[in-house]
Amino acid sequence: MQKPKVSAIKTGGSAYGGKSQNKKQIAYVIIGMLLALVIISGTWVLKKQYVVPILMYHSIDEKEKETKLSVSPETFSKQMDFLKRNNYHVAGLEEVIDTLSNNRKLLPKTVCITFDDGFENNYLFAYPILKKSGFPATIFVAAGKKGTPGYL
Repeated sequence: MQKPKVSAIKTGGSAYGGKSQNKKQIAYVIIGMLLALVIISGTWVLKKQYVVPILMYHSIDEKEKETKLSVSPETFSKQMDFLKRNNYHVAGLEEVIDTLSNNRKLLPKTVCITFDDGFENNYLFAYPILKKSGFPATIFVAAGKKGTPGYL
């Protein structure tokens, strides 16, 4: 008696497209795991790095009810008292840049104070409060406003 011939059909190992499909699935899983690892480690690094809040002001005058760009001298004084009372380290912009540029650690609770536009009231009202508090600040002067009344 003769044995019947049996023929096998090779499908490539998967009902969904063969070995190349399996390789793609494995690649996607590996990429997903690597992405998750990057996100987790990035989150950990960000938690370890302190981001310096910059307290940016425009005008220190009595117009705080009229515009969001103004803070009254009284409110500004209360804000500086809060920083002092709660042991914030107020650093000058140069100190922050130097510390970060040289890969040194910032002191805990470091903040930086800046003023935009260089309004004269920054000097008239904010400076005495900052001096009393012992806090440095940076004023960014609008060069095009030099010599204009109300500007430094």
